[in-house]
Amino acid sequence: MLKKFKDLTKKRFWRSPSRAEEEDGRIYGEFADALRDEYPSTAQMLKRCAKKKWDTANRLFAMFRQRFGRPHSADPPRKT
Repeated sequence: MLKKFKDLTKKRFWRSPSRAEEEDGRIYGEFADALRDEYPSTAQMLKRCAKKKWDTANRLFAMFRQRFGRPHSADPPRKT
């Protein structure tokens, strides 16, 4: 269930972009895997996009940890 912006805590606000980048990276990776056999160059491009998203998610998570410490329920983004 989505929360209203005004109801977000600072921690949730800071963690949201990292989760969004993590999800985008996962989606790019899934598309790349699905296209690998028929469209290998497109799959490679999508894998590069996925890596950029994962890198961004990890940088955002590092900023989150620097500001709030390690969250109890959130692990750093990782590839699936």
